[in-house]
Amino acid sequence: MAGEKNINSEQDMESLIAAHLRGELNQTDHDQLIRWIAEKEEHRSFYEKTVKAWELSSSAEGTFRVDTNAAWQKVKAKTVNAGNSGTASQTGFLTQLWANPLYRAAAAILILALSTWSLSTLLKPVPTIAIMTTNEMKEVVMPDSTHIWLNKNTRLKYKVDYNKNSRQVELEGEAFFDVTHNPEKPFVVNGFRTVIEVKGTSFLVHSRPEEREEFVEVRTGRVLFRPKMSASSGEGAVLTAGDKGLLDAYMHVTTSKMENKTPVYNWKEQKLIFNNTSLKDVASQMNEYFGVDVKLAEGLDTCRFTGEFDKPTAEHVLEVISVSADLQWKKEQNKYILSGKKK
Repeated sequence: MAGEKNINSEQDMESLIAAHLRGELNQTDHDQLIRWIAEKEEHRSFYEKTVKAWELSSSAEGTFRVDTNAAWQKVKAKTVNAGNSGTASQTGFLTQLWANPLYRAAAAILILALSTWSLSTLLKPVPTIAIMTTNEMKEVVMPDSTHIWLNKNTRLKYKVDYNKNSRQVELEGEAFFDVTHNPEKPFVVNGFRTVIEVKGTSFLVHSRPEEREEFVEVRTGRVLFRPKMSASSGEGAVLTAGDKGLLDAYMHVTTSKMENKTPVYNWKEQKLIFNNTSLKDVASQMNEYFGVDVKLAEGLDTCRFTGEFDKPTAEHVLEVISVSADLQWKKEQNKYILSGKKK
């Protein structure tokens, strides 16, 4: 017929069937496929094998199998049962339909289409929202009024139906949470290897895939902190205000008390606070806060510094340290070098 595709090989028919399964066939091609399936039993068998291969290769739609013969028998049985009060000619009419290869092929395609549509609808994933930071910090206000402050190089993900039935987020990086109280819907943070569950509190989570340790620090309220691979949600440690929970490389959880002013909160408040801190730790905190590489000359690691900076720059901090400790600093390419003054 005019407008129909030339089918010269199994590859041509595979392409036509694939287009059918993707919903891309026009009416002419669709009719051609129906007639081809009805022509021979081997065509019908080839069609069903191709559909099965398509199903197995489509992980997004899940793994399922449509038995077109069994499905048609069920449809026929239900139709007959529903019309028991009718005449025997109704059953005979359905039997004649089933005997016609064209109607059998049409029924197979209809059942397949309905099954694919139903399964794809049921398994369709809920869309997610992803928020990422690179060299900046960001505050996020969730639909339940929970506030989340993301540190640099952090990613937060949550589903669009957040707070409908549950409150769950995924975190890679570091963030401070101020969670709105809701005992009916616990707030859950899924880290790389940890899970933190709360009902209403404020706390900090540090979870980076490239690091061996993850930790949580509780500012107010209480949280449950556990390894993600634990057998039940009852495992782990319950932390209260002032507690720090640490998950080590061996999946062990330990707890300790925080200092009154812990450095991990500095980035949220845009402050840097050092209290008799070694220059080695000063350089490490500057690396984290500014995203820069600070190197120390030999012998300076154990020197100590005390100071507090509000919304500082890396150059300002290095200048104050240099003046107070009689040192000097310079910038070489993308790194800062702190050293003693030459005599």
